Amino acid sequence: MRQIRGWLWAIACVGVWSVMGSLGCGAPSVCDDDSVPSSFTINPNGSSCKRLCECNNQNYEGFCSPAGVCDSIPREACSKEGARRGCLLRPEPVGGVCRAGAQVCGDNLKVVKWGDCKPLDKQEPENTKALCGDGIDNDCDGILDKSDPDCSKFCNPGQIRPCYKGPEGTRNLGLCAAGNEACDPNTGEWTGICISQVLPFPEVCDGKDNDCNGKIDDIDSCLCAKEGAKEPCYGGPFGTAGKGKCKIGIRTCEKQGDVLRWGSCVGQVLPSQEDCSSPNDDNCNGLINEGCPCEPGSSARVCGSNLGSCKHGKQRCEGGAWSWSCEAEQGPSSEICDGRDNDCNGVEDDNLTRACQTACGKGVERCVRGIWEACSAQAPLAEVCDNKDNDCDGRIDDGLRRLCKTDCGEGSEFCVEGRWLSCDAPKPQGETCNGKDDDCNGTIDDNVREVGQPCDNDTTQQGQCRRGKVTGCQNAALVCTSTTTPSLEVCDGIDNDCDGQVDEGALFCVQDVAGSGTSGLNEGTANQAMFHEPQGLHWDNTLGLFIADTNNHRIRLWDPSTNQVSTWAGSSQGFQDGALLVAQFDSPRAIQGPDDNGVYFVADSNNHRIRGISSAGQVATLAGSGKQGAKDGANLLLTEWNQPSFLVLDGASLVVVDQGNVVIRTITLDTGKSSTSFNTKHTFPANYKGLKAYTFQDIRSMGYDKARQRFYLVDAGSHQIVVFDALQRATYALGSGQPGFKDGAPAVAQFRAPIGIALDEQGNVYIAEAGNHAIRRVNPKGYVTTVAGTGKPGYKNGLAAYAQFNAPSALAFDQKGDLYIADTQNHRIRKLILQR
Repeated sequence: MRQIRGWLWAIACVGVWSVMGSLGCGAPSVCDDDSVPSSFTINPNGSSCKRLCECNNQNYEGFCSPAGVCDSIPREACSKEGARRGCLLRPEPVGGVCRAGAQVCGDNLKVVKWGDCKPLDKQEPENTKALCGDGIDNDCDGILDKSDPDCSKFCNPGQIRPCYKGPEGTRNLGLCAAGNEACDPNTGEWTGICISQVLPFPEVCDGKDNDCNGKIDDIDSCLCAKEGAKEPCYGGPFGTAGKGKCKIGIRTCEKQGDVLRWGSCVGQVLPSQEDCSSPNDDNCNGLINEGCPCEPGSSARVCGSNLGSCKHGKQRCEGGAWSWSCEAEQGPSSEICDGRDNDCNGVEDDNLTRACQTACGKGVERCVRGIWEACSAQAPLAEVCDNKDNDCDGRIDDGLRRLCKTDCGEGSEFCVEGRWLSCDAPKPQGETCNGKDDDCNGTIDDNVREVGQPCDNDTTQQGQCRRGKVTGCQNAALVCTSTTTPSLEVCDGIDNDCDGQVDEGALFCVQDVAGSGTSGLNEGTANQAMFHEPQGLHWDNTLGLFIADTNNHRIRLWDPSTNQVSTWAGSSQGFQDGALLVAQFDSPRAIQGPDDNGVYFVADSNNHRIRGISSAGQVATLAGSGKQGAKDGANLLLTEWNQPSFLVLDGASLVVVDQGNVVIRTITLDTGKSSTSFNTKHTFPANYKGLKAYTFQDIRSMGYDKARQRFYLVDAGSHQIVVFDALQRATYALGSGQPGFKDGAPAVAQFRAPIGIALDEQGNVYIAEAGNHAIRRVNPKGYVTTVAGTGKPGYKNGLAAYAQFNAPSALAFDQKGDLYIADTQNHRIRKLILQR
């Protein structure tokens, strides 16, 4: 690893092509102002960038992505400078910010094209005629103009829509029909007038659904009792039956479906408009030609009706016209139950009904020959088991019970929902070891069903050695006989070797090391300790496992000899040198050491510094001014870093993954200098069948195989691990570069957001893959296999192939060859046993 010192790779602008064939070469490093488009006109899409204006120019609208690459699209032409239209902001805002924006034609441009999509100046209710037709989502609810419910009253002149103002559920049912509502051409709003709609009206016996409830002639007056029966009928206005030309008809009782209903009224004559040329009472009001001319002195004539309770009167010729009144007439009255034809329609007590009620519900009483008949509602009956309330007390099958008997005794059967439940008398049961005759065969505890079941035999034993099988029952107690002896421990959740530990040393077994699984800060026993997204691990043969507890801003230590977790360094979020438990860190993500002087090193990510911890227990800054940047030099305290994330200690060299700058940098500890070892762009050899040029996007960690002189750089952004040879040349990449979850040869395999790395003594490379929630292994020939994890986030211990993780990010081997895993989103430290 000492060969890393002094590396400095030149940055080259390499031509790369998309499917569209666009040129992607880095834009100039300086442009005028991020707030306005630059004067450039070339397509910057795919170019490297540090500022927005490098990607946003006269012909292309774009932005500089977090990965430092331009994302740009061509601007569209517009016809009138100053015109305004709606648009969607790019990239999509986060945190609930409105995505709706607006563009202005020619805005800050030298060409007549649509300007940048900018957030709305203000949000306002979209409920005026102007705002409901401007093409902009003014209230940011994701619904535009007249599609927005707030714009429902506005319309386009000439537009027509269906309407209906009848009761809910009656539209287009029976005789009811919807109409149309028009848009007012003067106001641009709906008129509110529904033309040609048909609304419900009271039901009459005419074979139609007049009230639009889905039923025809559904009123009591339309029902009849005997098929073929006949009775008088009349559908004209009250008091007109039997007067003038109006005649009463006859209706017949007919079967319609499952009920008997009165048919249509046959032979009736209804009123019409009065005709002065006819000597008839056309409108059937009892008067003939009322208001029509007559000869003065003409004799009075009979008027009115003499039907039922009605009596005739006289109509006189007055002032040359027949009068509008019928003197001394006794007219019709409302029908009452008295055996008379009070309304003079030829029918006594015609179908008079009134509502009535019993304990069982509502019914009707009918008037027959002046007497009200009994109520048609059901009378209370004796309760029977039929899921009905026969006695009408509001309870169904209430209190119904009958006696029953089994071999074990007497009991009862109860009626529930119309059926008798099983007898509740004791029933024969399987015999259990309880001193009772459960199966009612006259013998106690014979053939108990527990025989053959597992049981705990010797309480002095542990694990599976305590297990036995039930062989009998004596004095109401089970007899347990031991059947199991110690065996080799396997990953099955059982203490196979009976030493009081479960799955210890079982090959390919995932176990918890420390952490309760709840995010927080708690010291003590490993299973009670709490972490907050740990992201760095380092095994120390003397002290145990160091943990960079990133979001608790501390370095924690698990002591395997005591199984205790404690804070080794750090007190709270911030920056401060000093004693171990006084010093402050901000999101530490890696720890390495000790070097020859007993110093440990910490990547203090959000402080943009490398910190050192001496053997005397003091924290001091090794490198970094605290300013976020990219600056090497001979004075380490003046250097600048950008979120260092990973450390490799090789003698007097400390190699740092400077994640924010996407480079590898080396601190030479004996000279106190820093230098950049790897830059962002590399070229593969000519015989490499994959990409010819490679640009790092998000380097997270680095591994070095001394025996094979190979360097492994883990790039989460490209979903690949890039391999370099002893001469520091890129040789090939592990992974196709497309995110996925696939094992196989280097170019076939797929990763998703690989982060952590660790190498074993045989040259196998292990990868903590946050995106696939798995641990992957790469053998020295580059073949990729999945060691642990199902590919889905979760939490599960046991056999590696079925274990589950949640975004693991760091790995470390102990001296036995077992692999420790920082299970970041589960807030735990886990272990994969690889050596027996």
